[in-house]
Amino acid sequence: MDKYIQRCQFLQKKYFEQGREAARIGDKKLLRRFALGHLSMQERIRKAAKLSLSLEALNLQREEAGISTEFISFTKDVSSSIMEGADPKSVAKMQVDLEKALTRAESVDMALTNALDIASETILTSPDVSEENIDEVVKSIEGDAEVSELEVDAKIDAGLKKIEDSMKKG
Repeated sequence: MDKYIQRCQFLQKKYFEQGREAARIGDKKLLRRFALGHLSMQERIRKAAKLSLSLEALNLQREEAGISTEFISFTKDVSSSIMEGADPKSVAKMQVDLEKALTRAESVDMALTNALDIASETILTSPDVSEENIDEVVKSIEGDAEVSELEVDAKIDAGLKKIEDSMKKG
């Protein structure tokens, strides 16, 4: 899951960089496409992180159910050894209660396994992307591209000034 999230983060960064380039050349349609990709990756990252936490919670609950099952099995063994010197009616009742508890623990384990399978299958369905979110990313990318362009312009101006100064001196 961590590798998937890292890959999505890498792609999100690439979408942003490509969107910045589209903004720099003034291609609004391409810019929106890259903004949509950026948002899509952002949503996938969020869902994957959420799913990862959910899967971890399910695994913990499954482990807890397993421990309960082990305890019930242990108690069943103990009750069998007690059976030798106890009242048959009370031992039979204890045996029935233990069987019910064991069945419940197994059904909880099965339910958690099913929930884990369902959660795994539904990973990253469709991203929740709205026009407002796309516009927000477009503005961010455009602003970033403008800053980049201004930095480049400033560097070019500084370079030209140095060249002019050295030409005047030489």
